[in-house]
Amino acid sequence: MKKKSLIMLTGMVAGALYANGEVTKSSEGPKATAAPRHFTIFSGKLLSMVDGIPGFMDATSFDKCYGVWQMLHKLQHKAEKFELDGKKVALKDLVLFERQLQTDNVPASDSRWAAFNKTLFAMKDALSVFTEPLLIQASSSIVKATNQKLMAEWIKDQKLEHTLLTKWGEPDQKETLYKTSALDFNKFCNDLKHFLFDIMYNCPKARQQFKELCIKKEHWEQFDKAFAPQN
Repeated sequence: MKKKSLIMLTGMVAGALYANGEVTKSSEGPKATAAPRHFTIFSGKLLSMVDGIPGFMDATSFDKCYGVWQMLHKLQHKAEKFELDGKKVALKDLVLFERQLQTDNVPASDSRWAAFNKTLFAMKDALSVFTEPLLIQASSSIVKATNQKLMAEWIKDQKLEHTLLTKWGEPDQKETLYKTSALDFNKFCNDLKHFLFDIMYNCPKARQQFKELCIKKEHWEQFDKAFAPQN
C-alpha cells in the first residue's frame, strides 16, 4: 500500500459528515442537498473483537473500504469519467436526467433512454469491478456472517425500511443492481458509502494501522478530523 497524499483525502471530511439527500436542480445546475447525517455507533463487542485483526479489519481491509468509499463519492459527485450526450456526468446528473425523461413521458424506444442506459450501465460496471477485491476478502463464511450481523444492526440504527444494501455480496447482487433505476442505484451507493464509513469510524485500531502505513504524516491531522466523534 502506497502513502496517500492530501489529494486522496479531498472531500473525505465533508463527504463523511453529510448524507446525500434529494437531488435537486438550481440556477447553478444540478446539486445534491446535504443534511447532517446520523452516525452509527455499533453496540456489543463484535466489531471491537475484529478491529485490527488480520483477515477481518486490519490496515489492508481498511484500505479496501476506504478505496470503495472514495470511488462511490466520485461516482456520485465528480463528472470526470462517464459521458452522456458528449458531456461529462456524475451519477447525480443521471438521476436528474432520468427524472426529466419520466416527467416528459419519453417512450422507452426513444434514443435518449438508450444513451442514458448505456451510461448508467457503465457506472454499474465500474462499481462492480472496483468492489470485487473487497467482496472477495469478505467472502469467507465467518467474515460474511460477521458483516451480515453488522449490516443488520446498521440498517436498523439508520431506520432504513428498504435498502438494496442487503443484496451486496449476495449471488444475485449484480442482477438486482442492473435492474435498478438511476435513483435507486444512487440510494444504494449512498447506503454502501455510509455503511463503510461507519465501519471505518468504529475501528480505531485498523484506522491507526492504516494511517501509519498509508497516510503521509503531514496529513495525519486532516485524516483524524474525518473520524472525529460526530454523534
